[in-house]
Amino acid sequence: MIDPVILEQFGRLLDRASGQSREAYDPAFYGRMEESGFLDLLVTEEDGGANIALRDAFPLAISLGRRFSADPILETMVARRLLGAACPRDGFVSLGSARLAQGEIRISALPDTAACHVVVGLGERVVTLPLGTAESTVAKMRWTPAEAQQALPAGGDRVAPIALTILAARMAGAMQAVLATTLDHVKVRRQFGRALSAFQAVQQQIALLTEEAAAAHVAAAAAMDLGEAVSPVAAAAAKLRASEASVTVTGIAHALHGAIGVSWEHALPHMTQTLREWRAAFGAESAMADRVGRALMASGDSLSHFAQAVFQPAEPETDALPLR
Repeated sequence: MIDPVILEQFGRLLDRASGQSREAYDPAFYGRMEESGFLDLLVTEEDGGANIALRDAFPLAISLGRRFSADPILETMVARRLLGAACPRDGFVSLGSARLAQGEIRISALPDTAACHVVVGLGERVVTLPLGTAESTVAKMRWTPAEAQQALPAGGDRVAPIALTILAARMAGAMQAVLATTLDHVKVRRQFGRALSAFQAVQQQIALLTEEAAAAHVAAAAAMDLGEAVSPVAAAAAKLRASEASVTVTGIAHALHGAIGVSWEHALPHMTQTLREWRAAFGAESAMADRVGRALMASGDSLSHFAQAVFQPAEPETDALPLR
């Protein structure tokens, strides 16, 4: 596990960033992250890193989610671990999935707005794409094949599940922040002579919000515990649960905040807008449910046995091994 001192220092560095409203790439912040050494936490010791396993980086993902970071910091750590010297080092690197269509490389909209490159699996290959040259649309981004730089000849099928798992963990952290903000509001806001938190109906809604946030946390933690060997089905299940929970969490939070919760001067609408964007990234609930449902039907197992098999760590342990 990550030392609590390291986690505290990581949080302080994030808190000194430009703030939640920053969406563009900030070279100065990237420079501070590079100088701190955090971006090499997952890199193997042979390559000068701390060799922390992906499963142990779960608290980092939660910390990033609680701050609604637009920077793919953990994704950059993973890319450096997997690709080594082939990973770009002139800016943050996101992770995604890609497909070839009509002579173009296409990916779904990314959850990160401050990345300079994206690492994707393209068939068996792992390639890097420069975000500065992409033609963007609302739902996808497109490149010509000539713009792709091959990083590895194999392992392309592992990139997208890792990206999904990290996103699910970040969403879990974000929902913790929404819960904390809502709790603070109902304790302070008074109506009919007493705090909102004193009303039984409000307490029931807070309990439901807490339940959904906790469920997303558990699902993301289970997928993250599989490390770099996380399967597409386990990753989709974690993202599905996080997306489902985000609908309830954002709805209750806005209901309890009332009119102040839709004011841009308040933190809540910025939080919930980010959660909605992350919910849509890589596919919403229908896409994730389709993947999990097809795998369940193909397995022939009961739901409980299927879930146990999906989230059972592979043996022997392979999490410490990079792709290369």
